[in-house]
Amino acid sequence: MAPERLGEHKGWQLKKSDIWALAAIAYEMFVGERCFQGINQREIFGKILNGQWSWPQDRVPSDPMQDLIRQCLAIDANERLSA
Repeated sequence: MAPERLGEHKGWQLKKSDIWALAAIAYEMFVGERCFQGINQREIFGKILNGQWSWPQDRVPSDPMQDLIRQCLAIDANERLSA
């Protein structure tokens, strides 16, 4: 769930949440686990809001793939790539 979905948001920001979702799915397909993990929903949402995620040392993709995912998981919807 994109950070803007967890609080107040404007309509245009919701379009950018689709890009967030695509990046989260691509990460999960490559790594085999979710990029934001925690023991409960509160911890997971906290990591989403703070952008706390990283690549596992044994599953690091190419630099262009890392850059794409990083840009698509930008916390600020203004900085996130668009379709």
